[in-house]
Amino acid sequence: MWTYLRLADGGTIGLDFAPLDDPTLPDDTPIIVVQHGLTGGSYEPYVRAILHRASEEGSRSRIISGCALACPWDLERNNKGYVSPRSRSTLKLMQTSCDRLLSSFLGKHVYLKAMGGNFQSLLRRHEKELQADLEHIATRVVPSTLALLNPTLEQVDDIFTRVAGGPAPTFPFSTVDEYYRWGSSHNVVQKIGVPFLAINADDDPIVSHVPMDDGGNGLIVMGLTRSGGHLGWFQAGLDGSGSFVDRWSTKPVLEWLKLTGEDIVHSTATPSRRLYVDEEGWLREEGTYMLGCKMIAEGGVFNGNGGEQGMLQGL
Repeated sequence: MWTYLRLADGGTIGLDFAPLDDPTLPDDTPIIVVQHGLTGGSYEPYVRAILHRASEEGSRSRIISGCALACPWDLERNNKGYVSPRSRSTLKLMQTSCDRLLSSFLGKHVYLKAMGGNFQSLLRRHEKELQADLEHIATRVVPSTLALLNPTLEQVDDIFTRVAGGPAPTFPFSTVDEYYRWGSSHNVVQKIGVPFLAINADDDPIVSHVPMDDGGNGLIVMGLTRSGGHLGWFQAGLDGSGSFVDRWSTKPVLEWLKLTGEDIVHSTATPSRRLYVDEEGWLREEGTYMLGCKMIAEGGVFNGNGGEQGMLQGL
């Protein structure tokens, strides 16, 4: 089941729910929110691996389903605008890919070229909409981005993302390196205020440095595996037969989400702010007037196994 939310800053969030809502579940049943990689979607195998197992667990415990976000870059800015359909349920966020530029050969010449190609495919698919507003800065940079020949993600970011990747006054950036420094996760590690698990591999061609000191933040657990690549943790299936492969990371991730959802006592000293709908139909939270969302479309069941035409999966 899918839902589109329009955000107050002009962005859009796509929510894909799995499984369908079950009215027999308690209102406080936790919901897992899975964010895919930069050019991915809910059809990604690593997303479906988590949601499939989480849904199975939901039949035996308090863990329920999740939703994969079609536009994950909007969530950090607008996460308070999304209201769980279960009024007292908690949202557990999972980010599946940290797309950062590297100096490795594999990162530059394989992964980042695949990312650049995927980004061009997305722009080409939505070219008409992106150029509808002649006054918008994206209108100026879309043609030059699409004209790039077999670009890397860094080249796409240099022409498009650093300029039109977000609203003013943060954007545009003068150089792509300035944009990368601003967007680095190292800037926010110390500010994380909830229990946080990060799993990386020591041979990941994308993540060049893992802050194993947790940035001095006691809420963070930083795991580093010997090998695994970029989201490439595979093992023999759970039946032990070796007839199929399974994703090793699914088990520790779900164990962590269950731990933080059921076994940790969370402080409720700070009450949630009141949600309200303003005169223009925007759902907002008191004290954060710059954030808000409204539903613009929703639909029924769709098949998430087919992927997207012209897009390389796993990114």
